Formats: sequence, structure tokens, C-alpha cells
Amino acid sequence: MLRPLDAFTPAAIGPFRLIAGLGSGGMGTVHLALPPGGGPHDLVALKTTRQDLSFQEEFRLRFRREAESARAVRSPYVAALVDADPAAERPWLATEYVVGPSLDEAVDRSGPLSVAAVRELGADLTRGLSAVHGARLVHRDLKPGNVILGTAGPRLIDFGIAQAYDTTALTATGVMVGSPGFMSPEHVAADRSVTAASDVFCLGAVLCFAATGQGPFHDSELAAVVNRIARGGADLSRVPEELREVIASCLRTDPGQRPTTGELLRTLDPEGAAAARPGVAPPPREGAFPWPEGVRRQIGEYEVAVGRALLAPVPGPPVVAPPVRARGNRLGWAIGVGAAAVVGSVAAVLFATWGDGSGNDSADGTDKGGSSERPAPAAVTVTSQMSDFGPAATDRAKAPDGWSPWSQPPQEPGEPRGCALNGTTLVCSYVRGEWRYQERAEVWLEARDASDGTPKWRYPAKGTVPGEATFGQVEMDAERVYTLSPDGDGFTVLDIADGKLVARLSG
Repeated sequence: MLRPLDAFTPAAIGPFRLIAGLGSGGMGTVHLALPPGGGPHDLVALKTTRQDLSFQEEFRLRFRREAESARAVRSPYVAALVDADPAAERPWLATEYVVGPSLDEAVDRSGPLSVAAVRELGADLTRGLSAVHGARLVHRDLKPGNVILGTAGPRLIDFGIAQAYDTTALTATGVMVGSPGFMSPEHVAADRSVTAASDVFCLGAVLCFAATGQGPFHDSELAAVVNRIARGGADLSRVPEELREVIASCLRTDPGQRPTTGELLRTLDPEGAAAARPGVAPPPREGAFPWPEGVRRQIGEYEVAVGRALLAPVPGPPVVAPPVRARGNRLGWAIGVGAAAVVGSVAAVLFATWGDGSGNDSADGTDKGGSSERPAPAAVTVTSQMSDFGPAATDRAKAPDGWSPWSQPPQEPGEPRGCALNGTTLVCSYVRGEWRYQERAEVWLEARDASDGTPKWRYPAKGTVPGEATFGQVEMDAERVYTLSPDGDGFTVLDIADGKLVARLSG
């Protein structure tokens, strides 16, 4: 899960603003980060090296190769490289961030996956490995921790020790590179060639873990694990019979006897393999991956954590990023948390707006009307303190099939002040300007389909309603929207279906 940034963490690395911590390992630290002008779908996992390693030329060579390896692979089943700077004082690499737990975390918390889910998982990971091998690479560290489970399915991550077929090994003879329990005999021997067949062996171990909650070479002693891998002592007694043969074929000691990724895919997904076109990359999956309820709940928890991290104040001085030309004249984005995936008992929407919405924003960040001042990016949390969403609000298993967090800009410049959710209708109140002597703010309501962010209606349909304050807290039932009138005199009642005025009530 995400970790808050500490006082020693820099505000930015390269062009990326750091949002939260993701973890650390032998090579460095990984942070959740956001590019300048980016929104929720632009998040990256940014890896930086340990300070001592950055002084080693051999390590810089490895890191540069890691970046080149990741850049060469393009697949919906592999987290894509976004940017990298191996020549920086502390080299860094940014890859696409997949919102969800790793396979080991998911299995540890929710238990082994079903036979059907393991087959789907294996097929997608095989497609990812096929893309890796097609770029003349070997992953070399395929393990449950390097498989991330997202809404759309699993993704392979971390080419930290990937190696091109035609390059010289950077590791000395006798040094094992990999993760105990999920290494091939070639990894263990250290002086034998590690090829695509080695990744297939590791995949077999990963699928055994997914199906049973335990690797095929599990033992309390590292030496025993290594010995069992070297002599082919896999324990598959707990693997369901439907999966045992295909996993056993991957775990054969002789690399030449293991299936290729093509053969493996024909076994795990015969229909998908038959429909595949030679030389054409497989398309991404349509709709949500059939994860079990426990995994979907964990993915939902990650989505909530990411939303909270985006809302959290940035420590230290503000980050000044180079201007980035965004969609349209103004960049606005929102995370709409609707339907059954709501942050706790709060319907939350996050809006960030650059510029004043006048349409005068220029590419260099100045106003063409002559003003040199430009408001800094601002993030406003909009919540409805309603308690009727219940404890299942963050349970992704309760969400409709195919639902995922959506992003939509506001229909026009304005600051969101309050939201409410009923069924699949999300209603938010907005304000532009502020009340001053003989001058009133402009306020209005907008409704969206909470399942995908599609606008439903606006009140008033055109223009705004002058008021001394915003519309009050929005409440809804199955047919009506109720809110305090902006002039402070009574209540406004609207039809939830089309936003038409039903009544104005005094009191």
C-alpha cells in the first residue's frame, strides 16, 4: 500500500512530482509520481537508485540497460516505460503505474485464485512474456511481487535485471540473479545461459503460487530451496488437477523440454490463441478481468488510497513545473468516485484547474490578454458528509461489471463545493467568483452519470444563479434533488432525472 512522503523526500525528481512512497529494494526506492499537467491516468512508478550505487559505473550501465529494455517492450500486459534518465546524478526510471496489489499481496490476503482465474492470469502473463521475448529480452526476475493485479488484468513490472540475448552478462560467475523460490535451474547454476525458457520456468512457479498460495520449491532454508530447484524437486501436490500438467511442463529441469510461450498460450487459452494473428500484438482485454471478490476489494482499496494521495497537500515549497500544453485551453481533471466505489462514506470528487478558465492560456503559461500573473494549480476536495453509502462503499465486488474510476473536466470554469450520490447519479454544486458588497457569486448544479462521468443535466440549464453563497448541501432520494437555495431563502427541489425545477420551498 502507499506510504506518506517523509521530510527527506524531494518534492520532485526530473519533471515528476512525488505523491507517495511505493516501496524500496536492493537497488533503490520507488515512488508514486505525477508528470506536469498530468491527471489520474498519468501516474507513474518512479524508481531511483541508492546513492552509493549511483557512483558505480557498472551499475549505471545496468540501469541504462534496464531503461533500454523497458523502452523496447510495448504490450498491454507489461507496464510501459514513460521516461528515464540514466545519466542523472541519481538515475531514475518512470514506468506506467498499475493501480492494484501485487500477486503475492493479493494471495496472502485473499487466498489462492480459482482455476479459471489462474488460467486467465497465466494466459495474460504469457502474452506479456511473449512481448518481452519478442524484443530479444529475458525478464529474469518473474515472481509474484513483479505481477501487479489491476482492474483490466495482470501486468508484468520491473525489468531491474532484464538482459538482452546478445549482451554480455554483468553478473559474475557464481552470483545468482533472481528471487529464491522463483528461479530457474539456470539461475541457480549462474554459469548456464538464461533464456526465454527460464522465464517460462519462473512463470510455472508463479502460477503454482497463485493456485496454492505457496511456491513449488517452498522451504524454510534457502539452501534447501536452491537444492530442490537444481534437482527438479517441485511439490505440486496442492495444485488443482486441471492445472497440474501445464504447470509441471513449465517446471521441467531441461530448458529444451519446456513449452514455448506460443505452446503455453494454446494450452491456457485455446480460443484466444486460435484467434491471434501472426505478427500482430494481442489487443488489450475488453472489460474488467474476472478477479475473485477479495482481489476486486483490494484493487478498490488501492484506488481509494491513490485518490487520497492525490488529495494530500504537497510537503515543502510548491513544485514549479515547466508549462505543458494540455487538452483544450485549460487543463481540468476529476476523479469521479461513484456507483459502489466511494471513498469510505464520502462521495469524493477531486478537481485541479490550471488558469482562470478564460480561454486565454497560452503555451508559454502567460495570459495573452496582457496579465503576467497566473494562478497556481489548486486542488479542492469536495465531499458530501452523507452516511448512507454503507460499509460496502469501497468493495469493488459490488461495482457494476466493467466499472472503473473515470476522469472528466468540469463543463465550464468553476470551483466544486459539494456533491451527493444516489444510484448512478452524482450531483455537484459549483461556484464562480465570491460574494462581495453589491456583487454576488455565480452558482449552479451539474449532474453526471456516476458510472462513467457522462453529463446528465445542469441547473439552471444556461447561465448561473446569483447568490450570496453556494447551493447548500445536496441531498437526494430516488426522484428528487434537495438543496438550500443560494439566496438563503428556503429550498430548491429538482427532478433527479432531468434537473427541471419542481418546487421552491420556504423555510
